[in-house]
Amino acid sequence: MAVAIATTAGHRLDWGAVNRSGLTALTFALTFKFNAAPSSRRICGQWTGAGTWLCQMIGDELGFVVNGPSPCGVQTDSVDFADGGLYRVVMKLYDLAGTPARKVFVNGTSVAVSIWIANNVGAIGPTGGDLRIGDTDGNVPEAADYSEFAVWNSELPDADCAAYGKGLSPLLFSVKPTNYARLTNVSDIRDIRGGLTGTNSSGTSASHPRMIYPRRRSVVPFAAAAAAGDAVPVCWAQYRRRAG
Repeated sequence: MAVAIATTAGHRLDWGAVNRSGLTALTFALTFKFNAAPSSRRICGQWTGAGTWLCQMIGDELGFVVNGPSPCGVQTDSVDFADGGLYRVVMKLYDLAGTPARKVFVNGTSVAVSIWIANNVGAIGPTGGDLRIGDTDGNVPEAADYSEFAVWNSELPDADCAAYGKGLSPLLFSVKPTNYARLTNVSDIRDIRGGLTGTNSSGTSASHPRMIYPRRRSVVPFAAAAAAGDAVPVCWAQYRRRAG
């Protein structure tokens, strides 16, 4: 299951305040399928109080801004996000030798961008702002099915940005996320990396897109497997040969 949020103020997923003060890079990833034509509404971010970062639609394009001594922002140029479209998005802003660097990946491809707010990333801050999807700060959110939400307090390598767009879980990446909520169950929106429980305000169940997650490892006790005539895992088979 993904979580569907309607175009209604107050509808959101909320993980509470997260300190991101002083960073010189920030990356987030989010998968969403629009249930109405997008129109300059909120998507996600930490924008309560003075605000730390925000993602929202700008017409039918997507914008991302971080706060600091001077805000820095980026927006897509010609993706033309549309009702019914499924989008796996990664957006990152980072300081590259004193120059702001901006990149956006949509469904695994780096897309053309333009400057939304022309400043350097600097030191991201302030520390406040609840981490949210949907209504970030009392404003109406975009109606969409949301899933696979991840945030990095760093620049995510391009190869991992592309992999996310192909349906790979952030848990498989070379750089693990600071916060990550799979959103596979509307009643369980835990941040499994940051340890935040999260609160669902009016989100409903929706279809979750296909993803590739790490394989679950299981250990089969040697005695039980041998008695049942089952194949014994390699490590246990080696032990049996040494013991016998």
